[in-house]
Amino acid sequence: TDVGDGKFRVRTASASSASASTTTEETQTRRDERTVREALRFFFSPEGKVFRDFMLEEIVTVVDALGRDAVQQLLFRRRGNTVTPPPPSMMVPQFVVRALNPETTEDDREMVDQIQKLLQFLLGDFDGASRDSTDRLRKLLPVAREYAPQLQEFGTLLLARLTEKNISRGLKLASQLVTSS
Repeated sequence: TDVGDGKFRVRTASASSASASTTTEETQTRRDERTVREALRFFFSPEGKVFRDFMLEEIVTVVDALGRDAVQQLLFRRRGNTVTPPPPSMMVPQFVVRALNPETTEDDREMVDQIQKLLQFLLGDFDGASRDSTDRLRKLLPVAREYAPQLQEFGTLLLARLTEKNISRGLKLASQLVTSS
């Protein structure tokens, strides 16, 4: 990975190339490590705060959207074109389900797509999921471990924001129930 002439380029070794050697893979791994280390250094630096805050909100939005979609799929089994509701013993009033688990919007789905594209780009995979992405990530784990405390703190912030979002929905529902009584 390098930045030259104002362009960001990610080079990956071609799986079909007979000339790819262990040395080339090691060189690629070192470049990847250097790039990831520099990206994490910036991300967790004071200069990266605006970007970090932006990414936190984007990730919260995506995780929340994916979670709501998963809950909806769990609540309603889809058989062909029909939706089968859960058995009566598991029924929760529909207004509660809607309030705590609003449907994913088109904006939510677009956000999920954008994050998937960003992840593919960061992995150097411009044509879809590549087979060696997992191997490349695995080789970068030692670099990520160097930033374990910062990553854990970021994860804690992520969980706090997700919790805050769900509590906010619950309080909004409770407020609506109290005012409608």
